[in-house]
Amino acid sequence: MTGGQDAIFSFLGDPATHGGETPERVDTHAAVVFLLTDRVFKVKRDVAYSFMDFSTREKRRTACLEELRLNRRTAPDLYLGTIPIVRENGELAFGAMDSDPKGTLETAVVMRRFSHTLSEEAVSDADLVDIAEAVARFHDAEPALTDVPGAGSILSVQEGNFSDLDGQDACDRDKLRRLIDLGRTVFHARADLLDQRATEGAIRHCHGDLHLGNICRWEGRPVLFDCIEFDPVLARIDTLYDLAFLLMDLDDHDRRDGANLVLNRYLERRPVDIGGVGLLPLFQSMRAQIRSKVGFAGAGFASGAAAEKKRADADAYLDWALRYLSTPKPCLIAVGGISGSGKSTLARALAPHVGTAPGAVVARSDAIRKRLFNMTRDTDALPPEGYSTQASIDTYAEMARICATALNQGHAAIADATFTHEGSRADIKAVAQSRRLPFVGLWLDIDPEQAVRRVTARKGDVSDADAQVVRDQVRAGWGEMRWHSIDATLPLDAQIAAAQSIVKSIVKSTAKSIIGI
Repeated sequence: MTGGQDAIFSFLGDPATHGGETPERVDTHAAVVFLLTDRVFKVKRDVAYSFMDFSTREKRRTACLEELRLNRRTAPDLYLGTIPIVRENGELAFGAMDSDPKGTLETAVVMRRFSHTLSEEAVSDADLVDIAEAVARFHDAEPALTDVPGAGSILSVQEGNFSDLDGQDACDRDKLRRLIDLGRTVFHARADLLDQRATEGAIRHCHGDLHLGNICRWEGRPVLFDCIEFDPVLARIDTLYDLAFLLMDLDDHDRRDGANLVLNRYLERRPVDIGGVGLLPLFQSMRAQIRSKVGFAGAGFASGAAAEKKRADADAYLDWALRYLSTPKPCLIAVGGISGSGKSTLARALAPHVGTAPGAVVARSDAIRKRLFNMTRDTDALPPEGYSTQASIDTYAEMARICATALNQGHAAIADATFTHEGSRADIKAVAQSRRLPFVGLWLDIDPEQAVRRVTARKGDVSDADAQVVRDQVRAGWGEMRWHSIDATLPLDAQIAAAQSIVKSIVKSTAKSIIGI
């Protein structure tokens, strides 16, 4: 950074500029931010990287206007406008909001102040569901960009990452060499799928920098902010590449379970993207690559222990980037049992531990059934025809299709349904067997009256099952059960451990374990 902005930063840091309030200053590799009680002033740094050029005032002002326009798509209440910094009577001063008078020295983005981002708090599962749905709505609202190449754009980004990392003296050369070799191998294996996704409309003008540090809580709900504004190429991307940053960041926050929850909720809202889950290893690796190169660059603006920590974190992201590219063989797990046995709870809890990060795709029959009937909210009860024989046939067929699609992508899947009919169990097993992949059938055993008590106590659940449904299932029976039995009254951790043991036992002859990455 040149010293030409020092006067600007001194002006914004001066309490006299803000009616006597002393702002908190935050420095990043791209901007300097001044935080007040209810306002934020953000100035782009005079810097030029291979991936970002703010080297002139006009470029910085253009980036400010783009930041305002693009972020108002998801956070209109937070972004108030831009403000020029001018010289009046020999002193620096603010000009009129959203103006650009002659002689403007710098432009700042003005935002409302929020307390913190979600990177600074324990994020609840309810928040993660809200975030997944917000991202899905955002992606749905953006038009498809058919003029953006699929494989070509991803190749450019990844090769740019490699080049930037190679330019960092602190970057481990051996790790980088292995990352380059593996990253290029995975890219070439997925190039056709990248192009197919582009043709199918998966590329949109996305957020581009979607991680927990760019999600805040505003009026009680998570809000996405601070998207990429400086280079549209980096934001006109595959929707799953956009989501991958959040998945990687949750993983980094030791929330693999949260990443899996976000992925599966997102896919329930955008099932078209199930056909792209095979790209997640590459996409998550690329996001870790970006974190690494930004970390190394950020170390240049720090000193002492702070600089050392940034370099250590950047090196750790190189490790993440390598791990994401090392993928295990997929498998299909089916979790069955009468309503109230805890199938969905076990399936969701088991999924983060199975297969490629962030874990298995979970195909929930209850959610699928309601999607097929175009229900606005999956907690609303279906009409009687939603449980007709044909509706059930369609639901199980769609569940099998989702699982097959995930497996075809090299991604593990979990089918979550009652599976009380022998034919349904044979059909789901055939999905794996036809692909010569491991299949694990798990059956949750429970006393029917305890299941009745559970379904009676439910509130706002995706399942419409009630006590009579449970009794009808028991009365009809389920024939000879050859799946592996798990006691549904055990604590959830014990059920997960039992399920993992069964899965490992069944796939022990495979070259890699399917548990973990």
